Amino acid sequence: YINNLSIPVVFKNFPRDKANVSELPEHLTAGVKANGLDILKFEMKKSFTPIVIDLSQLKFDYISDDSTNAYILTYRIKDEIEVQLQGKFKVEMISPDTLFFKFSKLSFKKVPVKIDNIKIMPKKQYYVKTPPRVYPDSVTISGPSAIIDTISEIHTKPMNLITDEDIDQKIELIIPNGITCNIKNVTIHAKVEQFTEKTFEIKIIPTNVPDSMKMELYPDMVTVICKVGVSQYDNIQPNAFVAVVDYNSIHNNKGEKLHVKMIAYPSTIYTYSYSPEFVDYILEHK
Repeated sequence: YINNLSIPVVFKNFPRDKANVSELPEHLTAGVKANGLDILKFEMKKSFTPIVIDLSQLKFDYISDDSTNAYILTYRIKDEIEVQLQGKFKVEMISPDTLFFKFSKLSFKKVPVKIDNIKIMPKKQYYVKTPPRVYPDSVTISGPSAIIDTISEIHTKPMNLITDEDIDQKIELIIPNGITCNIKNVTIHAKVEQFTEKTFEIKIIPTNVPDSMKMELYPDMVTVICKVGVSQYDNIQPNAFVAVVDYNSIHNNKGEKLHVKMIAYPSTIYTYSYSPEFVDYILEHK
């Protein structure tokens, strides 16, 4: 006797010069002949491996002259379904009997890859020395122009990384529905380094002091504590830091102290702090 089975299907190898914009069924109903035990085993499965329908092996019949509307009679895939069902079922009918396709012109576009929701958490006493970079930094997407025109970038999937080593990690891309991408993964690169502390004192420089005046600071030195990668430790020198107080800020200063500002420091350090941040001063005429 004939038994109806709902068979999951996926379609592959669409025409290369066209983009599919139709909604195709995820299941086909096949009327099959088989012994009762094979049918029972099939129906008892909680999940089925989808039948793959290779469109490159099938003939499209076109409804319109511009090749945008087409159909395939499903009896043409009967043999392929039987093969993928391991020959245990004889397919007598398939519903629907016709699959309808709507195509649009395939568009291509090169877009940048955006690193999104990548959280790098260095282990204790480590820091991210260089910002994360992605390779390749752009991808080529293809699909219907109505979809392609709305996409300006492709995002990476979220990822959390806890590390004390340089990062060289593959990560998946989020590919919007209805388009294809020339690659599925990119590689994230970042330098991670151990840091240490370096401490020294530098003299505070008064600025904008009139030639007729002399400014004395108490104290006249600040202690700088900076965190620096071990590879740069010997390169960090006190003369790369410049701490100043501005004479012109006296008029706006409501307190008795002047604010010390650090106006120069090496770009290769991780962080820095200094103290004191406020100092006393005495003004004298020359």
